[in-house]
Amino acid sequence: IYLAGDFNARTGSSNFTFDGSESQNEPQRNSHPCHSNRYSKDLVTNLRGKLFLDYLASTNLSLLNGCKLGDVLGDYTSVNYNGSSVVDYVATSINIWRLVTRFTVCNLNKFS
Repeated sequence: IYLAGDFNARTGSSNFTFDGSESQNEPQRNSHPCHSNRYSKDLVTNLRGKLFLDYLASTNLSLLNGCKLGDVLGDYTSVNYNGSSVVDYVATSINIWRLVTRFTVCNLNKFS
């Protein structure tokens, strides 16, 4: 499963993560919110971000933003006259998350 879109949610550096250990064919999960090895240039967490992280935890999805080679700094996905933020995300199930080796936020342009 993968989920992608503009969620208008600011999650800071939090993420729902899998700790990598497995028992009975089910990955162990860290409780939400988790300050993991996810990075983000946007350090703000708002109510929509908390609700989005709750949703990810309830559906066993984890963000790719700021976690994979190509976006190790958690680049901004929205830049406008009143500031910059990360509000566009891609989240996947653990099976897909493990297969993804690179994730890139493309350069913003006038149509972004």
